[in-house]
Parts: sequence; structure tokens; C-alpha cells
Amino acid sequence: MSSKDKNLSVYTGEVGKLPENTLVAIVVSEWNTEITDSLLNAAVAHLKENGLDDDGIIIRHVLKAVLSYL
Repeated sequence: MSSKDKNLSVYTGEVGKLPENTLVAIVVSEWNTEITDSLLNAAVAHLKENGLDDDGIIIRHVLKAVLSYL
């Protein structure tokens, strides 16, 4: 994926420290947990590497995701 000013396909992992009192919510599907649990663990690890603690991360599990077509 790319945009006019930045290639969004290149990820360096360099985000920098998150601002104090940052709150992040993660919604995780319970379907195909082998994949979704790995994605969740990686996301949480990345957030913690960038200064977020457990109090700043809200995780909610849902049964499945619904794709809506317009």
C-alpha cells in the first residue's frame, strides 16, 4: 500500500514513545485464535516497547467480525 507522500508498506518499527495517559483499545476476534492471539501478543508487546503500560491497554474479545458490504 502506498500514498502520494509516503510508502505505507515500509515499517521500521520506529514509533517513539507514546504520550502520557495514552489509552489504546484492541478488539480481538475469537475466531481463528491461532492467528488472532499472535497478532494480539505482537500488538501488546509493541505498545509496551513504546512506553504504554497495562493500564493503558484495553482488550476486548468478540465472537466474530462481521463484514458489511455497501
